[in-house]
Amino acid sequence: AGRRFLFDRDGSLWFDADRALARVRHPERPGAPIESFSKPDGLSDTHPVYLFEDREGSVWASTPSGLDQFRAARFVVPEGPLKAEYPAMVPDNAGGLWFAGLGTGLWHTTPQRTVSANLPLMVTSACPDADDGAWYATTPPAPRTAELLHQAGGRLVHVALPTEVGPETD
Repeated sequence: AGRRFLFDRDGSLWFDADRALARVRHPERPGAPIESFSKPDGLSDTHPVYLFEDREGSVWASTPSGLDQFRAARFVVPEGPLKAEYPAMVPDNAGGLWFAGLGTGLWHTTPQRTVSANLPLMVTSACPDADDGAWYATTPPAPRTAELLHQAGGRLVHVALPTEVGPETD
């Protein structure tokens, strides 16, 4: 699942800095320099919301305006529409990434950086499960306040929530 800061497999610390994504290669060393990657460097917006490292070592940053992939020394923008507001991310076992945001639906990007649409959802958070599936929390139309969906084997299934998780009452 995504985080607001991340230690990658090389031990570098990634975090939301002042209007940028920042990386410290050796945070354990006093005076280690901070690298900063901002909109002029290719970041889709000024504040990374969640960070995730995939199995190839790429660091992904979701921002209020989209999704960015960071490799070796530069951002690599996957091809296709990535303008999801506050996207949540979940990896798949094939090296791809599922992502969804507010009002943009559920999308998938492959290791070759092609992007395809899946379903129109208002996803607020996502979490992988142990069997190459994923869980998504969504904001549905009223009167429900939340929905839970499980993705497995190419299917997306609505999971009933307890009745206590329902419309707010005064």
